[in-house]
Amino acid sequence: MVQKKSLSIPLLVLLVLSFLVSAPVVRGAELPAREAVPVPDGDFTMLSGAYLLMDGETGEVIHEKNGTARRYPASITKLLTTLLVLENLELTDEVPFSRLAVMSIPVGSSHIGMREGEVLTVEEALHALLLMSANEVANALAERVGGTMEGFAEMMTQRAKELGAVDSHFVNANGLSDEDHYSTAYDVALVARELLGHPVFLEFMGHHFYSIGPTNLESESRNLYQQHKLLNPQKDSSLFREDVIAGKTGYTRMSGNTLVTVARREGRTLITVVLESTGQIYEETCKLLDYGFSLVETPPVLPETAMSRPASPSSSEREQPRTALLSLETSAPLYLRADEDLAGIRTETDLPPVLASTVGTGDVAGIVSYYYGDRLLATRNVVVYGWEEDGRTALSSGGKSPGGSSFGGSLLGLGLKLLLGGAALFLLLFASHVRSKRRQLYWRRRRTGRSTTYY
Repeated sequence: MVQKKSLSIPLLVLLVLSFLVSAPVVRGAELPAREAVPVPDGDFTMLSGAYLLMDGETGEVIHEKNGTARRYPASITKLLTTLLVLENLELTDEVPFSRLAVMSIPVGSSHIGMREGEVLTVEEALHALLLMSANEVANALAERVGGTMEGFAEMMTQRAKELGAVDSHFVNANGLSDEDHYSTAYDVALVARELLGHPVFLEFMGHHFYSIGPTNLESESRNLYQQHKLLNPQKDSSLFREDVIAGKTGYTRMSGNTLVTVARREGRTLITVVLESTGQIYEETCKLLDYGFSLVETPPVLPETAMSRPASPSSSEREQPRTALLSLETSAPLYLRADEDLAGIRTETDLPPVLASTVGTGDVAGIVSYYYGDRLLATRNVVVYGWEEDGRTALSSGGKSPGGSSFGGSLLGLGLKLLLGGAALFLLLFASHVRSKRRQLYWRRRRTGRSTTYY
């Protein structure tokens, strides 16, 4: 007699799971493309020499003017100083003040009157740095972390590059004027975005007032007040905003006014950087924030005609035609005004009809541009995430994870796979449950002779 064999439940579950993971991962790139930004409504004239509005969650640039142009940052440099301190020291660590740290700052620059040989904790020093922009405190923290102020400046430039801030160079921890000390609005925004991952930074930023108690050399307390007017209602109640959660001010004669601001509303986080301002810096920051919060996010969709491309066979391989499966490199959203309809979005693709034989998994195959009417919303890279040969699909995890949308690349296709896979998994588990109950019923009958129904 021939015995019928069936797949075990664990094996079927494994097959279902393998079906699910065959769909490409949808994940946003850490540094999305920033070639194009939407044009704000109406009169959006701003006098500042450079500014930028960034989505704090995705890192996408929403709007900018001279966002990658080098400018003098002034005291917003201290955000990078703060980042390195948080990454290298504990809040309870001590920070001693050398003669060089205290005496090397110019007369008239921001300070809290620290003395040579005096000691603060890191927590106290960071409050002085962030609230009062104390330059001698920045020097002391630099010596504590980097050994010397020069060594710390090298650490700053290196850490900035690691974040993608490649157009910056730092020679001090406080931002005092120097021709070789420069950054960009985009680079500063990247630093601010990285700081959002440190809860203690946001905690300190929420303090309008902080008092440093007596130290080893000072018997009186030092009272510190938040200088950023959008953060402190006692500074200027007409400018204070409830949605602003962090920021840093800056000013030198070389830089003009500079300002970094982070705001959060209804789950959205925005970062603004304004450089080279001669006035109205808070009003211009508010204009950027209000514009950003008025926009509606929508996910980009890869056009059906751009979901795949044939590729030339390599001369070193068998002459077998291959088809490249394509996806968007990043899932960072597009931004529309509240009164604009999704149906108004159009796309233009720049993809060769046949890909070169040298193109591999994870490589950029072309670009797709998104427009609303004649207005360019964004440009996205299209990448290869898998191949189809002889009717078989081969996906590779060795390349870049696609972030766009298509079936095998679209959000619709991925959702369909998940839905079908989830339904199959549910049926398999239910069948297993019923089979188990039937076995229980069988043995109960063997033991008691009673007939009982179990569900």
